[in-house]
Amino acid sequence: MLKGAYHILINTQLGQGHGGTVYLAIGPERRTIACKVIKRDRGDSAIFREISILLAVKHPNLIELLDTAQDELNVYLFFPKYDTSLQDHLATQILLSDHAARRIVWQILDGIRYLHGLGISHRDIKPDNILVCTRWSTQNPTICIADLGMATYQAHSGANIYGTVSFMPPEAIASFVDPTLSYEFQVADMWSVGVVAFMLISGFHPFHSIYLHHTQAKISAGLLLFQPWLSITSGNYLVAELCHLDPLYRITATLALQHSWFALHI
Repeated sequence: MLKGAYHILINTQLGQGHGGTVYLAIGPERRTIACKVIKRDRGDSAIFREISILLAVKHPNLIELLDTAQDELNVYLFFPKYDTSLQDHLATQILLSDHAARRIVWQILDGIRYLHGLGISHRDIKPDNILVCTRWSTQNPTICIADLGMATYQAHSGANIYGTVSFMPPEAIASFVDPTLSYEFQVADMWSVGVVAFMLISGFHPFHSIYLHHTQAKISAGLLLFQPWLSITSGNYLVAELCHLDPLYRITATLALQHSWFALHI
């Protein structure tokens, strides 16, 4: 499919983003890039909110919007192509070294610190939405937070719940039971970062279950059980602060970046 200066390879799907499908594309000078195709029936206001946020951000650990195009049916967003997602990267590793986990978490936190400083909440932080460049070294990956389709300048949830259940904080789970309850999106982001950090350190999801209600119950209890054979590092304590059950005591991205875990070499 040709769209302006871009050739979209619709037979080569790279992934599924919020509200759209991501395909491999060839851009000017034969550059390999990614294209997110969003159907316009999603609603132009939501699509152009995503575009406006993408245009507002400029940070090495946040996805860069290269170009856009549109027609009567779709909107096309063009991005740099990364080697893999963090989800797939974790699947190829038996267990990350403490150095690699620390480097990835630091980059995630720095990207989120920047977003939050602009008053933007991501609302769907998870390994699938974190892209990885391993061109130089699998132990020193560069990451990029992607899929800002759920990102918002809105501070509180209101009556709606956003994100992926297994990465939601307890206060969001409580909103399933009582829709009148509201929660803060930026504070919820920090819980999600904590769950990702747990996975990087331990190699598994702390709240995983094949049953949704079991996952919700585990999140509500907030039990973070590291396997006993894993060495205890200051990273474990950072996870505990990111995943504090009480959102009032949950650490911010700015404070998390000052944690003693990062006093070691990044």
